[in-house]
Amino acid sequence: MKIRNITGLFDEQNVLAKLTQLGDPLVLIEKYIDFSLFEADILQFTGRKSATAKPSKGRPSYDAVTMMKIIFIQRLYNLSDDQVEFQITDRLSFRRFLGI
Repeated sequence: MKIRNITGLFDEQNVLAKLTQLGDPLVLIEKYIDFSLFEADILQFTGRKSATAKPSKGRPSYDAVTMMKIIFIQRLYNLSDDQVEFQITDRLSFRRFLGI
């Protein structure tokens, strides 16, 4: 007998609702910290003109606030660069926090 993994239309929303109900710490952090307030300081520090400025060549980078959030969760969960990349791909809670 084959087991099928059929994803329903609202499965992701149900999982995110359950994570929130269980006390996802990233939801609380985002509730109390407005990361967009740091955008001007990040742009001044990095020398970029805007948070979503596209380079003239190559792949466009993530915006500055998203990168700061990635570094935030990397430090919060003590993850290496490779592990944070894997966890962002794997965890719905991380993707919700990052807005991707």
